[in-house]
Amino acid sequence: MTPGFAGTSERPQASPAVSDRALTSEPRPAGVVGSLLRAAIAPVLSAAVLVGLLTIWTVTGGAGTLRRVHVDVTLAAIPLSFRPGAGNALPYATTYLEIRNLGSADDLVGATSPFAREALLVRRGSAPMTAHGRLVQIPLPAGSALNLGPFGVDLVLLRPRSLHIGEIVPITLDFRNAGPVRVDLVVTSALASP
Repeated sequence: MTPGFAGTSERPQASPAVSDRALTSEPRPAGVVGSLLRAAIAPVLSAAVLVGLLTIWTVTGGAGTLRRVHVDVTLAAIPLSFRPGAGNALPYATTYLEIRNLGSADDLVGATSPFAREALLVRRGSAPMTAHGRLVQIPLPAGSALNLGPFGVDLVLLRPRSLHIGEIVPITLDFRNAGPVRVDLVVTSALASP
């Protein structure tokens, strides 16, 4: 029998395997240092690109500012007028608020209260029940004070629940930068209002 065929105990010899190095033209770095260099190239390159993009974003103003934003609210009241026959079914209640901006410029963009169906920012002389006098925002420059009341720009509680003298009405003012600020308004008589 011919060696290497069935029936013999000899196996045919395999040709020597061609190594990966022989198929590629680039030499491999030797040792552990070379392996570490290959493994680190992609993360280091990605980090460099990310740092560059973040630097461009910050320099162009995309990252915003790190100024402190702080508002302080005082003189918070809801004056109730006693009109004959008005009862407790008020279509809206006006508020008195003094907002001091102790930080950088901001905007009052809205408000909410669990005591009313809706809280609206309105301009003087406009009926809160119509969309004509409603404001989307009220600017609050840095270091300034904003007085809200029925004789200027006002915050109106639309369809409030029954209010009583001395009651505390929570309201959350929403500022563009400072975020939500909770305020407690005291219900007063119209004669005692600020």
